[in-house]
Amino acid sequence: MAKINWDISGEGGFAIVSMGGSARCQLVGVKTLLYNGRTDFGNCEVVGEYRQQSSSSNCRGMLVLRSDVDMSNCYRLVIFGPRLYYVQKAVDGTVTTLATLNSTQSWDIYLPTRFRADGFQLSVDEYAGGEWVNVITVLDNESSHIAGRVGIGGVSVAGYHGLFDNVTLGERQV
Repeated sequence: MAKINWDISGEGGFAIVSMGGSARCQLVGVKTLLYNGRTDFGNCEVVGEYRQQSSSSNCRGMLVLRSDVDMSNCYRLVIFGPRLYYVQKAVDGTVTTLATLNSTQSWDIYLPTRFRADGFQLSVDEYAGGEWVNVITVLDNESSHIAGRVGIGGVSVAGYHGLFDNVTLGERQV
C-alpha cells in the first residue's frame, strides 16, 4: 500500500527504516496510521510483528480495529513494557481497559501478534512454536463499534521507539 492509503495523524514522525534487509515502520511521538481504503471493516484483524527498542514503558505499539477517523471510538491492543498487552476500547474519547496480560514472550523480538474482532468477540493471538496461540479473548456485548477503520499506532517518549514489520490488515481470515 502506498502512503496515500493511510490517514496519518498525531504529533511526532514515522519512517520506513532498513534493518537487517527488511523495511520496518518506526513510529516516534504519538502517531496513528489508519487505512483509508475502507471505513467499514466489521469482522476484521490486524496482524503485525512488533518489537520495542527497550523493555521500558516509554514506548507502546498499537493494533487498531473498528476505528473512526480520530480513534475516539475504537478497539485497540496496546503492547508495551516487557510485552504487556492491554485490550482497550474508546467510546467518545473515554478509554476503558477490557483485559490485560503479561505475555511470556520477550519484548526484544519481532513477535507476530494478531488482534481480531469477530462479532462482539475480541481476541489476541501470538505466533509461537509454529502456530497461532490464543492469549486473550474478551466479549464486549455493549459495543457500538460494529465497523470502522483498521491500522497501527504508537506512542514514544524520551527517544524510545518501537518498530512494526510484516503488517497485514483486513477482513478476518480463518
